[in-house]
Amino acid sequence: KMNWSKVSPTTQILIVINVVLMFFMYYTSSSMVLTREVLIFFGAVGVNTDFYSTFVYMFLHASLLHMVVNMYLLMNYGTEVEKAFGNFFLPIYLGSGILAGLAIHFFQNPNSVTVGASGAICGLVGAKLTHYFMNKNRTEEDRKMLKWVGVDALVLLSLGLLPQVSGISHFFGFSSGIAITLAYYLIYLKYAKKQSEPIIE
Repeated sequence: KMNWSKVSPTTQILIVINVVLMFFMYYTSSSMVLTREVLIFFGAVGVNTDFYSTFVYMFLHASLLHMVVNMYLLMNYGTEVEKAFGNFFLPIYLGSGILAGLAIHFFQNPNSVTVGASGAICGLVGAKLTHYFMNKNRTEEDRKMLKWVGVDALVLLSLGLLPQVSGISHFFGFSSGIAITLAYYLIYLKYAKKQSEPIIE
């Protein structure tokens, strides 16, 4: 179980942003049901939306329950991935969310509207799995955690098959998380290591 005091700093900031925006969305709405018009106004990806929506949408949610479930997942996976990658956590999270948003923009039914952090969170799950296989210093705890991460990945991808859930967001977010993490290991770390090597003349 995770309590707020143990949640990593950047993850805390992301959660607060989501909660504040949810408050403003309900404040703007004339009822406790967030309408299609309210979602589009705040930046949902869908019909007649601009490219900035492919960033903003990941901080918006369609209901309080939708937000609570996603923030619980973000609290846990965000803290784990931030602990593993440090400052590279944010590029993984935002990059996965943006790439998932672009996929929604181009491939999903244009008459639908999509909000939610699921794409970015699926990216964190993909990053966690990739980290396990790329990290040579695996601990016994890492091995035990692998099966649960695998289960979460299957559940999240399966949820994408439901009619009211964006399967494109889940799939592309997950795939983007894997791709960005591979880039971290295969390009970024090698470049950083090369830059740190002393120059002998």
